[in-house]
Amino acid sequence: MPEISLAEVDTAWNALCKQNSEYFDGEIVHVLHVNRTGCGGAIVQCARTSYRFHAVGNLGITPLGVKGICMQDDKILCGLRGKKMCVYPAMWEFAPAGMLEPNQKPEDTIARELEEETGLMLSAPPIAIALFFDKEVQTWELVFRLSVIGTSQCDGTEYESLGWFDINSVPMPISPPTERMKSLL
Repeated sequence: MPEISLAEVDTAWNALCKQNSEYFDGEIVHVLHVNRTGCGGAIVQCARTSYRFHAVGNLGITPLGVKGICMQDDKILCGLRGKKMCVYPAMWEFAPAGMLEPNQKPEDTIARELEEETGLMLSAPPIAIALFFDKEVQTWELVFRLSVIGTSQCDGTEYESLGWFDINSVPMPISPPTERMKSLL
């Protein structure tokens, strides 16, 4: 991997922020190693880093993300990602999704993302059902099944639209992680 200076990272980061002023440059969890336990579980070793080091790309940063599968009355909540989003713009995905920040539990992160991105609330604790690697954006994704209450709404920032869909009628195009997650239903 070629070396890149902090000045080059800053230049690349500033260019991204000009495209989308909503970028968050806080600390995130960087996955150093994942060891499958052989019993359906995994041990994940992590460290802190700044989101900008992942966003500018090609620096070897592999964040730990959280993704939710919300179901109500045999329907699944999907969100159309904004056109200015760095990852999978203008594609549909199961909502919500986000990145884990240091010193936060994944369960708390997915609950916060659910409320922020969809306006929904948990009606029961989230249940972790999968961990997979997204090769396209170099992130580990912890997937939760979510029982929710409320009416979905979006502010147009992360998602341009939200809707409840039958699993056989999920709108297209869908993101590659969403395609993988369909097998969990």
